[in-house]
Amino acid sequence: MKEILKIKIYGEGGEGIKRASKLLGKILLKNGYKFVSIKSTYDTVVRGGSSNADIVASNRRNPPPVIESADLAVITYPTEEIVESRKYIFEESIYKRVEKPDEYKEAKVYSLSSDPKYLTGSNVIGVVMGILEIDKRVLDEMRIDEASLSKILEGLSHV
Repeated sequence: MKEILKIKIYGEGGEGIKRASKLLGKILLKNGYKFVSIKSTYDTVVRGGSSNADIVASNRRNPPPVIESADLAVITYPTEEIVESRKYIFEESIYKRVEKPDEYKEAKVYSLSSDPKYLTGSNVIGVVMGILEIDKRVLDEMRIDEASLSKILEGLSHV
């Protein structure tokens, strides 16, 4: 387990990113991290605009909540500012349109289906868990509704 894990999620405005980042934070705590900080940013548009979340998990108190470079960046909605990262998950149609800077050549890039049923926050959490090699048994002790749990496990199976 890394001393500090930094995840940046870009998505469409609404409750999905906020809910997904909180749930992912709880999963990271169950997976052994002692502290998690989450910073969410929303467009001025209530729905339909962009939003993003910075999730920092650490075993040191007060991990900085702002990410300048990430271990994993998840992009499910078009955005102009993409943080430098060691790994990327792109919704496939966005990846095809994005101009790839040099740092992408060194990063591991994963594709996420553009089918809306695979772009739910819960499904993306499953994909993130798979890439970070988080055992699905951490979900056993958590109170997650059946529909969300099903989507998380479905996302986990796509990695």
